[in-house]
Amino acid sequence: MTMFISPGNVTNWSPGNAGGDSWDRLGSEVARGATCVVAVTLPASAVAPTAMMAGLRNHERDRAARLRVPDDRHLYIIAHYLLASSVEVVAACGPASWSFVPNGNDGKPRLMVANQTLHASLSHTRGTVAVAISRVADVGVDVEAITPMTELELVVKDVLSDRERQAVFADAQPIHMFTRLWTRKEAVVKAFGVGLGVPLTSIDVLDPTNVLRPPELSGAVCVSDLPCARSCRLSVALLSPAIDPVSLEIPFDLLLEQAVSPSIDGAR
Repeated sequence: MTMFISPGNVTNWSPGNAGGDSWDRLGSEVARGATCVVAVTLPASAVAPTAMMAGLRNHERDRAARLRVPDDRHLYIIAHYLLASSVEVVAACGPASWSFVPNGNDGKPRLMVANQTLHASLSHTRGTVAVAISRVADVGVDVEAITPMTELELVVKDVLSDRERQAVFADAQPIHMFTRLWTRKEAVVKAFGVGLGVPLTSIDVLDPTNVLRPPELSGAVCVSDLPCARSCRLSVALLSPAIDPVSLEIPFDLLLEQAVSPSIDGAR
């Protein structure tokens, strides 16, 4: 069974200058059973301060250091810092009480929290980072910037089903349509934790009320398109018969403030 929640059914909330109240809202929503997607819209050429890098795990810092393109490195650091902040608010724990590392069986990063069941996923693209957290079931989130593509026909042939390809080229804005389908598909793949183990062309998300997929991806999955910056598309998938998505927007300035001043109320 697949259930789709349209953006009109999604609870939207923008903290503005709410400070620690923004993190309180995240904790309370997940506690009541909602799946929360926390997004941060970034300014052009956003820079992650040294304090954010210091707040990451050793393997995350090593990975960040290997990213040679500065923008990619800063996106990675900000996304993983947002994950850490979100997990520690929801689980009411410190850094030593949780980990987010690839599973030995399927390679999917698994969130392990002492004495708690919590699921998480993260994504980042130019201009936006996003984290999904749920206590209900495995979750996947994907955010993608809408960018010009000179070889769209070649790309869609490799990753979309026949129906999806037809829909893309029938749309008045094919790149926008492709990006929407791609975020849904990536969210589903992340939720199942299959990576490249299943051909992307075998998954069809054109009708989000009925996600078509191969037999090995069995069980319920819900897909939701969420509000995001105008130049991006954001989708979340949950391995459950129902989803109660809450979309939260955290100001980048607030994330910066808590990184350099960890004594402020709220996360970290």
